Amino acid sequence: MQTASSSEAADVPLKRGFPDAPSASAAPRNTLMAPARRRFRLALRIGLVLAGLLTAGLLLLADGVDAKSGAFRGFVFEAEKAVFMESDDGDIYVLKGKGLEKYYDKYVEVGGESRINAQGENELTVKSVKVMAAPGTAMSEDQPAKQPEKGKKP
Repeated sequence: MQTASSSEAADVPLKRGFPDAPSASAAPRNTLMAPARRRFRLALRIGLVLAGLLTAGLLLLADGVDAKSGAFRGFVFEAEKAVFMESDDGDIYVLKGKGLEKYYDKYVEVGGESRINAQGENELTVKSVKVMAAPGTAMSEDQPAKQPEKGKKP
């Protein structure tokens, strides 16, 4: 190992490749800054871990916040290879479940859980289906008015 020139008071070993720089063991360490630097790095790591856990927790909770369980009534129809239900209040739900094809064009009461999916659509996970009679005899846009038969008085 190389040593410093004879003009120096002590023989200080030099770093390889840097003839003027003394080795790390020969230089006095700044002992006052090392603990503060370690504490800062530790606090930074802890803060990043807590921020990550908080973000993950909020994302998991966000899925369950919009969920509503209950019974929903409306007409079932098919469009774009999916099953939909238009409720009595005019909301459209994407129905998720098996065997829903037999309820096309029928008025049903669906029991299940409703939530808003990633596309912003109302999604209804079906747990039970009950076919019901259509509400009232009120005229709707889709039903033509009944004409009295010829020869009979209304």
